[in-house]
Amino acid sequence: MKQQFFIFLGTTAATLDHNRSSATGHGARLPLHRFLIYAILSLAEASASASLTILFETDFHFCKMYPAEMSCGQSELSVILAFINCAFISTSAVSMFWLTVSL
Repeated sequence: MKQQFFIFLGTTAATLDHNRSSATGHGARLPLHRFLIYAILSLAEASASASLTILFETDFHFCKMYPAEMSCGQSELSVILAFINCAFISTSAVSMFWLTVSL
């Protein structure tokens, strides 16, 4: 945390010294790349979870064979929540992108 603060402080001081906007420096672009990469990885994780849930429920019929061991309702809920999480992260990445572009 301390190191990130000093990097931010250093980039802010450098932009003030060179009379530039801080949005054009690498300080504003770095979190944008992190958000985009995290959004893509979150979508991949949600898709993999959904495919495993479909595989267990429809192809292997684990929910009917082992109802006590497999809680299929919880796996369906976790997949739904993973896609909602992906939607929130993607919305945040897009809003950060447009904020960076507008500055």
